[in-house]
Amino acid sequence: MRLTTVAALVLFAGANIRYATASYQGNWKYNINIRYAVLPANGEPVLFETAGSDLQCAKIDLPWMEDRIRPAITWQWAEGAVPYMAGRMAESVMDVSKSTRSEKERIGIDNLDCPALEAFQKAGLNIVNGWPTISKARTVKDPGTRSSC
Repeated sequence: MRLTTVAALVLFAGANIRYATASYQGNWKYNINIRYAVLPANGEPVLFETAGSDLQCAKIDLPWMEDRIRPAITWQWAEGAVPYMAGRMAESVMDVSKSTRSEKERIGIDNLDCPALEAFQKAGLNIVNGWPTISKARTVKDPGTRSSC
C-alpha cells in the first residue's frame, strides 16, 4: 500500500493494526493504546506488541513481519510516569521514522490521547490526522483493483 498524503502512519486502533500487519491479538486490547504499528510510506510496517507472551506469540504467528516486531511502550496506567512512558513510545516511533528518513515529514495518526500528542510534539514529529489516508487505503482490495465507492 502506498501512502500519498503522509510519510507514515502510526496506528493504535486494533482494526487498523490488523489491516496493516495481519496481526490480531484479541478484543481485550483492541483499542486501548497499548500496542501500535508504524507504517512508513517507503518501507514495511513495524509492529509494537505488548511485552511477554503476546510479543512472543506475534513473532511465531507473523513470520512475514520477520524482525519488525518490537516491544510496545505503553503509557496507559503508568500513573505518575505517564509523560515519561508516552515519551518513550514517541521515541520508538521516531526511531522507525529516522530509519525511513520520514522524521521531518507529515506523520498520520489514527487515534491518540493528550499524553501521546504531547509526547509526539515534544519529539518533534509533525502529527496530522491519518484517517483520510487510512480510509483511502481501505478502498484498495488488491494492488490492481480499486473500489468504485
